Amino acid sequence: MKMTKRAVSAALALITAAALLTGCSKTLDGTETVCTVNDDVITMGEYSFYARYEQGMMHATYTSMFGAADGLFDTVQDDETGDTVGDKLVQDALDTLIRDTAIAQHAADYGVSLDDEELAEIDRVAQAYIDENDEAARSKVAASKEDVVNVLKLITLSSKMREPMTADMDTEVTDEEAAQTKLSICRIKTNQDETAEEALTNAEKILAALQNEKDPAAADIETIAKGIDENASVTTSTFSTNDPSDSILNDTIMSALDGVDEGEFVDYVIDDADANSYVIIRVDTYFDEDATERKKTSILNTRRGDLYSSIAEGWVADSAVERHEKAIAKIEINDRDAYTLVEDAG
Repeated sequence: MKMTKRAVSAALALITAAALLTGCSKTLDGTETVCTVNDDVITMGEYSFYARYEQGMMHATYTSMFGAADGLFDTVQDDETGDTVGDKLVQDALDTLIRDTAIAQHAADYGVSLDDEELAEIDRVAQAYIDENDEAARSKVAASKEDVVNVLKLITLSSKMREPMTADMDTEVTDEEAAQTKLSICRIKTNQDETAEEALTNAEKILAALQNEKDPAAADIETIAKGIDENASVTTSTFSTNDPSDSILNDTIMSALDGVDEGEFVDYVIDDADANSYVIIRVDTYFDEDATERKKTSILNTRRGDLYSSIAEGWVADSAVERHEKAIAKIEINDRDAYTLVEDAG
């Protein structure tokens, strides 16, 4: 399969955008065997690099979302086992390398390989890791350039394999399966600069005004609502028409929709205590074409991902996988041993 330069960049974006690690940890032997998958060996250097990369990525994500990631990796994720977020990340990193190794072992069956352009980009990124980290930092991660190259090859091959592995997937999604209901939702918060009683009174006035419109289905909810209460906010939301559980809306709102026809308002103001607001809702349509098309794409993406994972898991199950537990235990991810990602300008 020939990939364009743009496609190569997309396949490597995860690494290219942030391949350079800085941090501190205990010294490791990068040549030590961590796991074997059939005849292929996953070394400590490969495992350490990928685990630290995943740690850096998670740290960057949480920092961008919440401003800080203090205490993230020491947070207990499983109360029964006591495993932390860091423990889970370590486990997932090795599972991913095992999966990608099994996928790479089947690449030739699908005629998939890495072309010269991809190999050159992989080499450039791996060399950038070497050049931008001093020897002391690299010795902590214990990853050689070859280790980084091997990890990037696995990541790129597994990405290229997704399409051929799922080529026989059922791509039919019916309108009924994907149908999306669209709602217009007007909210008045009960915890702002008016009392709950004032918010409810205004919400009732808004609903009455909307229902008295000549054509409620076409009423400009925002203009009418803000004319009565400037704190009113109007948004739209969609959910799966034939699967109400596929919704981000809570049960209070969903249950209020029973028996409401298209273009009609729920005939009472909904007390959405969970969101500290009074809510007015109009069912705009039970089949929103744009939202339905987006849902079809989402269903296909989920279906493709599930099939890809199922095939890969089958290959792993059929492989001779030997984990060297003592070696695996040497990689720990916690908040005392932090790694950050540095933008690769290449």
